Amino acid sequence: MAIVEVVVIVLFGVFVRLTNPASLAISFSTIFPLYQDMNVMMLIGFGLLMAFSKTFSWSAVTYTFFINSVIIQLYILLNGFWQRAVVDGFNSSNYYIYINEKTFAFALHASASMFICMGAFIGRVGPLELLIIAIVHVFLYTVNEIICISKIGAFDVGGGMTVHIFGAYAGVVSSFILNASSRPTGKPKSNYFSNLFALIGTLFLWMFFPSFNFGFGYVYTASAQYTQTQIVTNTIISLTGSCLATFITSAYLKEKFTMSHILNATISGGVVMGSVGGIIVHPGAAIAIGFLIGIVSTASLHFLAPYLEKKFG
Repeated sequence: MAIVEVVVIVLFGVFVRLTNPASLAISFSTIFPLYQDMNVMMLIGFGLLMAFSKTFSWSAVTYTFFINSVIIQLYILLNGFWQRAVVDGFNSSNYYIYINEKTFAFALHASASMFICMGAFIGRVGPLELLIIAIVHVFLYTVNEIICISKIGAFDVGGGMTVHIFGAYAGVVSSFILNASSRPTGKPKSNYFSNLFALIGTLFLWMFFPSFNFGFGYVYTASAQYTQTQIVTNTIISLTGSCLATFITSAYLKEKFTMSHILNATISGGVVMGSVGGIIVHPGAAIAIGFLIGIVSTASLHFLAPYLEKKFG
């Protein structure tokens, strides 16, 4: 770990510079509050959500803190490299990577993708293995991001493709690879207090999801005021739909509210708006999509998750 950090320090010293504030099109007063909202999501939301197991709740929170810092540093270097290699081209007279407050908002989306990936194998790896997975993940994430946003020009207003889908598939692949060497002997066990902390994490994610989608769209693809309003309102409405759908479906399937359903499926409305939040113009469509995805997510946790645990570990 120390060797990796020394290399990063040297690369920062050689290549990374601050952007001239006068050249920024987006004001500091707009971006920094979004960055802080997303920071709360990463460290408190994801951190506490990962603490659902009574046996590795401490490590889940500390690993989230640790990996968030790793991802931010590596994202700055790798995104700057791919931006030069694929989009801008290399220039021998100016090879610096310029950063500002927008850069850290971008980096937190990379952290979110990694935390989604971690959910598939949390508790099965130590800090060294997690560091290796994080390095590979952020490398591939930045490649995927530059292709989707800069080359294809995808209208990915909340990171539906670059954050959520990539993180989910990366988690499945990582779990499959880990399963070949260390198959888990049982399911993670939770108790009253671990579930309570995880529920607090879900509440933070639910509250700040509009900022997450708005922040991604605002700095990438959604510069128009109306589109920004679409993203926020559609995300909020969709979240209410997925929340109610989760409680209804969970009660139907299990004849009671099930904590594992509530922890994960209630925020699915925010996830789905990461792809279509800037396109939907009718609030009825947003709430219908949120309600439907809440049903699908809860049913998947009930029927599909046990199969995936058996298949991939």
